[in-house]
Amino acid sequence: ALFMGLMSFVLETTVSDVEKSISLPVVGMELAPNMMAFLRQNNIDPIAGPEDPDAAVSNRDYGVVLVIPENFGESLKAGMPAPLRLVYDSSRTKDSERDYRRVREVLRAYNSVLAGLRLQVRGISPTVVQPLAINVSNVASPSAQAISVLGVIPYFVIFSMFMGGFYLATDTTAGEREQGSLEPLLAQPVARAALALGKLLATALFSAVTLLLVL
Repeated sequence: ALFMGLMSFVLETTVSDVEKSISLPVVGMELAPNMMAFLRQNNIDPIAGPEDPDAAVSNRDYGVVLVIPENFGESLKAGMPAPLRLVYDSSRTKDSERDYRRVREVLRAYNSVLAGLRLQVRGISPTVVQPLAINVSNVASPSAQAISVLGVIPYFVIFSMFMGGFYLATDTTAGEREQGSLEPLLAQPVARAALALGKLLATALFSAVTLLLVL
C-alpha cells in the first residue's frame, strides 16, 4: 500500500494532467493580449485575477496567479525585459507546484518566441544565438529501457517477502515469550524440532503469499 501510494503521488504530481486545460488567474490580462492568446493555445485559460494575489494564494483560493505590471507594454516596446510575477505556494505540491511548472514552461516558450521576433526585426537571424544544434539519438532498445525501469522490482519483491514473514517470525519467537505462551507450548508432547519446523513453515507460507500478492 505504501509503495502504490507513493507511486500514485509521484505520477500525480509530475506527469498527470499534462494535456488537461487549466485556469490561470491573471492580474492585468488586458495589458498582454498576445500573451493571453499564446496561453490559450497551450491549454491554459486565463481568467480575471484577484485584487490581492499573495493573499489569495496563501489562503489557497488559487494555486498560481500571474501578475502583469502596468509597465509591461512599455518595456516590450522599448526592447527591455518586461517584468512578470508568478505567485504560487510551494508547500502545495499536488496542485500549486504542478501548475506553476506548467505555466513557467509556457512562459519560457513565449519568451523564446519574443526573442526570435526581436532579432528578426533587427535583421538578425534567430539562429545566431543558437551556435549549437544538439540532436540526441537514444540507441537504447525498448527492452533495454524496460530493464532499466524494472530493475528496482527485484529489490522491492525481496523487501516485500521479508516484511511479509517478519512479523509472524517475531510473534512466534519473542512474541510468545512476552505473552507467556512459550512454556505451555514446550510442555506439549510434541518434538521441539517439529515446533521449530512448524514456525519456520508458517513464516515461509506468509512470505510466499506476500510474494504472490506482490507479483
